[in-house]
Amino acid sequence: IFHLPGYLCLLLLIIANITGGIVGFKSFGGEINVQSCYYSLAVGGTLCFFVGYGYARVNTREHRRWMIRGVNLFATVITAALIGLAARPIVTHIGTYFSIWRCDEVMAILTNRDELANRFPACVANGVDVSKQVVAVFANIHEGELGTASAFRVERGMSLWFAILIQVLAGEAYLLATEDENYYKVNYALEPRDKMGELELPGVGYDRHS
Repeated sequence: IFHLPGYLCLLLLIIANITGGIVGFKSFGGEINVQSCYYSLAVGGTLCFFVGYGYARVNTREHRRWMIRGVNLFATVITAALIGLAARPIVTHIGTYFSIWRCDEVMAILTNRDELANRFPACVANGVDVSKQVVAVFANIHEGELGTASAFRVERGMSLWFAILIQVLAGEAYLLATEDENYYKVNYALEPRDKMGELELPGVGYDRHS
């Protein structure tokens, strides 16, 4: 029963990691620090899942370790979102942060042409190519949708890198803390290590090395 749902879950996680890495090229403005985070997560998470899959029928303990590492990396975006909740008000309070936007991105949010001309005259200049012209947008969660979106861009790369660090360290700490509770493969079932004495029965095999 475990095998089919497990393989389906593994397949979906790998697809999600790869597509997440692809979307990272445009996510939050496609800033290079954000891209590098998403690419690192996509590569790291996918490798963990493939290694875990390789151990599935060979070494149950290593399979568990690598699958936990992969899922842990996959959850990085959740931790980053929580960090962002604290980071955006801090960015706003400091009051010196800006993010770079193309004019067509600004115009998609700031639809009032008079306000656009007042705040970003470079975007309405004669002959300007709005898909190439860039402007600096003040990052402030109290300055409407555009200011809030700019604050998201400013903090996202930092939040992702901090989240990766937290997830990796916390994941390894969890694996070390639960090492004595790791599982052994007994035929097609997993049993805790503390039951090994009970399992040495005629006709019941177990793998001490898995």
